[in-house]
Amino acid sequence: MASESKARLNLMLTPDLEKYISESAKKIGIARSAFVLMCVNQYRNSERNYDVMQMVPLLEKLVQSEHVEEVTKHAED
Repeated sequence: MASESKARLNLMLTPDLEKYISESAKKIGIARSAFVLMCVNQYRNSERNYDVMQMVPLLEKLVQSEHVEEVTKHAED
């Protein structure tokens, strides 16, 4: 089974960020690159959640408009 080639990325880190990544990765027993990937994935999830939260006011308006139509329909009956 052939494995997919993966893109590589070199990062230039400030000393304090490098220390944070190293210590955090060591604390949970994973490689630094795995820790960075985990953080990026968590950020992506947060972005999606934020996008959904931005839709809440629109969804509320939609629900209210459907409720108004339903009340109007029942009033006509």
